[in-house]
Amino acid sequence: MEKLTFRKASESDAEKIHKNLELCSNQMYNEHGLTHWIPVYPIDKIVDDIKSKEVYVVELDGIIVGNFILSNQKSSFWSDNCKSIYLSKLAVIPEYSGLGIGRRCMEYIEQMAKIKKYDFVRFDVYNKSINTIKFYEKLDYKTIGEAKTRRFVVLLMEKRV
Repeated sequence: MEKLTFRKASESDAEKIHKNLELCSNQMYNEHGLTHWIPVYPIDKIVDDIKSKEVYVVELDGIIVGNFILSNQKSSFWSDNCKSIYLSKLAVIPEYSGLGIGRRCMEYIEQMAKIKKYDFVRFDVYNKSINTIKFYEKLDYKTIGEAKTRRFVVLLMEKRV
């Protein structure tokens, strides 16, 4: 793999991030019947996130191949007061899947969490996303509970950093 870089997204990246999420949504539906990213996260929400959270793009040789969002604002799923960073919308476009980019993203996120003195990296994952759950478990993330959304059930996962 050539040089993989991470940078904060700008508003000009919003359309590409939206397209990446759409490609991933289509793949999850076509290959696994998963519908939790349908409809695709709206572009105006992506722009709002770029303004209010830490949205990152992942570039391989200058091409955006993935993205993720980090926030220190917990959702209602998390009831404790641990100092945690919350991950959402981690996506690597399908044609770059299987190259270790997702793992490298998680390593980067964990390193950032350590530098910023967070205790945990946390996120929720659709309970029917078996491959995604296995991916996180291989990286030593633990399921500590579950929560219901309006449309489906998510697992709450975390790792102490």
